[in-house]
Amino acid sequence: MNIILDFAECSGLRIRRVFREPRQCLIARSLAEVRPVLRQVAQACQTGAYAAGFVAYEAAAAFDTAALTHSPLNDFPLVCFGLYDAPLPGWEEESASIPEASKGPWQLSLTQGAYTQAVDTLRQAIAQGEAYQMNLTLRLESTFSGSSLRLYEQLRQVQDADFSAWLSWTGGALLSLSPELFFETHGNRILTRPMKGTASPENAWNLAQCPKNRAENIMIVDLLRNDLARIALSGSVAVTDLCRVEAYPTVHQMTSTVTASLKPDTDLEAIFSALFPCGSITGAPKWQAMRWIKQLENGPRGAYCGAIGWIRPGGDAQFNVPIRTLWHDVPHDRLRCGVGSGITWESQAPAEWAEIATKTRFLEGYASVDLLETLRLDLGLWELPHYHCRRLLHSVQALGFPALTAERFTEALDRFAQQYPTGSYRVRLRYNRQGNFHLEGFALSLTLQKTPQPVWLSAHPFPFDPQTMRHKTTERSLYDAVFSSQPTRCFDVLLWNERGELTEFTRGNLVLRKKG
Repeated sequence: MNIILDFAECSGLRIRRVFREPRQCLIARSLAEVRPVLRQVAQACQTGAYAAGFVAYEAAAAFDTAALTHSPLNDFPLVCFGLYDAPLPGWEEESASIPEASKGPWQLSLTQGAYTQAVDTLRQAIAQGEAYQMNLTLRLESTFSGSSLRLYEQLRQVQDADFSAWLSWTGGALLSLSPELFFETHGNRILTRPMKGTASPENAWNLAQCPKNRAENIMIVDLLRNDLARIALSGSVAVTDLCRVEAYPTVHQMTSTVTASLKPDTDLEAIFSALFPCGSITGAPKWQAMRWIKQLENGPRGAYCGAIGWIRPGGDAQFNVPIRTLWHDVPHDRLRCGVGSGITWESQAPAEWAEIATKTRFLEGYASVDLLETLRLDLGLWELPHYHCRRLLHSVQALGFPALTAERFTEALDRFAQQYPTGSYRVRLRYNRQGNFHLEGFALSLTLQKTPQPVWLSAHPFPFDPQTMRHKTTERSLYDAVFSSQPTRCFDVLLWNERGELTEFTRGNLVLRKKG
């Protein structure tokens, strides 16, 4: 098993550690093997080994039989760790030698209607006193070929998360772009940093004061305090940083920090027994929330929502909570990603659905897409440039592109227009992640096409994809897939959503003339 960990230290410095060619792999495929494997890992680290690997969400029942989960995925380990002599500082292969990655459009495991029903069910359960908060997740799935390492590096540039990891073994790979620390230990000190509360960058100003998000966060802080109390010295559990907002390129998150001093002889097995799985991805009370998760989610989570991390010789450890995490199912050429949100009584399904869209924004960096605007230039004058500028600036902020001002946008347009003082042009403007513009002009024919052209109605609703819904980019794989599936004589394809509403064409806007 080969592993790359891009984890942040307490100082905030992010360090890459590469683990290759393990001297031994320790794997648990049944609940009965989970605790013994963790003991073996801890013992090896006490004798000088480094260990790195993961614990799947479905391993929870090994620590408490009240933790109900789906059965694990076929052949997917519950626990998998490699033992290594030492980490390497970098990956040997040059990035240019790593094969390209290619994926199809994302498909959701739940429709928005089914998701809304699940949220309503959880709210009713909360109203009846079943729980205070429950974390509901769903899956995105896509075809995939090529290098998972290449994909990981591309996503990491976009998400810029403090606890990212890539793990590869025969038959599979994990790509974790997680911003959430599960726990880290230094001697007898332990620190956890649960993450609860989400906002898009454009709405981040309201996150710190949002009553719903603060309530979610504080509920999970209380749960973590209680979990830590099981292994901590009396009176040592403390909250040191409550409801702090952290900014990432595609999303803002609220975290809190909880620390404690561990009881003597508290080992890795004891820590997992007390804390796993992290309350931020279950809800509270934990076991009751997990029972509802099993009832409403349509399959196992796998490593998603489990733990990924490493242990130093001597026992100091650091693990993330694998949110924003993908699994590459190599034998079936599939890519799967989990995403979810915390449901409380105050939750509203449309807002939770929007939160899921915000959290999946990190997937938009997959193909190194550029932002795109298509403008009209007539006799050296631009058509409605301020509207294009406003939309582009919004996308720059929302998707974490390099900062851009209206003045710089205008300067780029002026320079281009000086080259074309006569004639009419369709101009394609791209803005990339290096902060550079690229403009191309195409002469327009002023003769209108008056002959009716055949168009087809898409056979299926247009798939969920937050990038295509909110921003104009060069990522057109969804549109191209729909268009290429239609007859060759088709001029364009009319798209519609799962609510049965007409939305747009694959190559143009939709204008309807009603009542004459």
